[in-house]
Amino acid sequence: FVALCWILVKGLRKLRQIATAQSGDPVAKDEEILSGHMLAVMAGVLVTGSFLSNAYYPLMYMSLGLAGATLLGTPLDISPAPPPVAPAPAASEHRGVLPRRRLRPSAGRPSGG
Repeated sequence: FVALCWILVKGLRKLRQIATAQSGDPVAKDEEILSGHMLAVMAGVLVTGSFLSNAYYPLMYMSLGLAGATLLGTPLDISPAPPPVAPAPAASEHRGVLPRRRLRPSAGRPSGG
C-alpha cells in the first residue's frame, strides 16, 4: 500500500513537471492542472484517512484509482529518457593511443614453451 502511494505521488509529480515544461501546449496545460489536483486529492485523502477510524473507506480506493488512471491515460510521454550516448572519439593515429607492448623473453629463460 505504501509503495503504491509512493509510486503514484512520484508519478504525478513527474507528470506535472513534464507538463509545466511544455507551457505552449494546451493538452500539457490540462495535464498540469489535472496532475496538480490529483496530488491534492492524494494528500487530502492520505492525511485525513490517517486520523479517522475508517481510514480505508471506499473513497481512499477511488482516489488511488483516479491517480493511477491519470498516469496511465496521459497523452504526454512520461517514460524515462534513455541515457545520453557519448559521441565516439575521432580516430587518430597517435593522439591518445598507446602502442601495443610486446612481451620479450627474459635473458635467463628459454623462449618457447
